[in-house]
Amino acid sequence: GNYKSLTCQHYSKVLDFNLAKNSLICEGPILASSESMSHAVIYQECDWVSGVIHIHNVEMWKTLLHKVPTTDKSAAYGTPEMANSIIKLLQETDLKMQRIFVMEGHEEGVFCFGEDLEAAFEKVLEFFS
Repeated sequence: GNYKSLTCQHYSKVLDFNLAKNSLICEGPILASSESMSHAVIYQECDWVSGVIHIHNVEMWKTLLHKVPTTDKSAAYGTPEMANSIIKLLQETDLKMQRIFVMEGHEEGVFCFGEDLEAAFEKVLEFFS
């Protein structure tokens, strides 16, 4: 992102979300990311997940687009439509096994997830090491 290193002032904790109302409840020194719902639905649908990584990398995005599960092109990032597209992938594809997907409506957007952050990062390394 925009910072070389992060401190506690760069984080907030999402306490709850409501997809139908497009709302989040969070605490901390900053507002939660507009893409928090995208993260939240992964945790909601996969109770074994404790680590989600969202990457912005155009080369990775182009390489993986439609080669791994890919969200609907019309779903913009940070919207309930994107969150619903992720839920659909989790329920209707092998995404829970692959643990990596591309956000077609969010150029550069790639997500990976796992039992913890290390497992999520290992998934990235499978494709780019």
